[in-house]
Amino acid sequence: MKGIIIFLLVIITLVMGYNQYHKYQRFHPKNVNYVSKDTVDNSYYDQNVVMDYYEAIEMLNGFVISQWSTNRIDVRNPKKDNAATQYAVNEYQKKIGKVKYYEAILLQSTAYKSKGLSNEEIRLLENNQRSSEDLSKQKQKDEFYNVFEKVILQKTLQIGDRGPFVYELQKQLTIDGYVIAVDGNFKIETQTALKDFELKNQLYPDGILDVLTLRELLKSPNEKTRPLIATQ
Repeated sequence: MKGIIIFLLVIITLVMGYNQYHKYQRFHPKNVNYVSKDTVDNSYYDQNVVMDYYEAIEMLNGFVISQWSTNRIDVRNPKKDNAATQYAVNEYQKKIGKVKYYEAILLQSTAYKSKGLSNEEIRLLENNQRSSEDLSKQKQKDEFYNVFEKVILQKTLQIGDRGPFVYELQKQLTIDGYVIAVDGNFKIETQTALKDFELKNQLYPDGILDVLTLRELLKSPNEKTRPLIATQ
């Protein structure tokens, strides 16, 4: 009989010990703390957002621990439905919502940068100054300019020239509203359109594509004067 009692006491002690250990593990910082995502952009152009994100996480984790240690309320998985619990859960939802808000911004920035956008381009995009399509087109223009400058601008482009760079020049002129053939042949109509573009943008109107004209041509629409349609 004595052995049975001792056995039962051991079982009860083990069960109580397990429950206490489970509660300890459940609210141990390693298990309860919200951890920042590895893929957030810590070099985001607005560092205030980065700081607000980590501060919001600290506030969230502190609130979860304090509610359990002080009021025995598990705001993540509440057991009761009284007024104190409802208030604590509502506060928890507000705090985790704030974390998710900042987190979404920083994760989106990471996604943008994976596509090649810079901090400045992301800033313009998020402030509705330029669309992602505009930024993509501008990046293509920048790449075109870099190649063009290295290969062609040693001699410029003018009437009589032909090839892929003339073709790209004609494409840019049509984007700016000029009605010309896009065939890679620098003819009179291309020269006329280019002269008009130079005149409208306060450049020397010689109808020859040089570095100054190219830089102006590749600017975004809101950075330059919109030319009139050229006559062919």
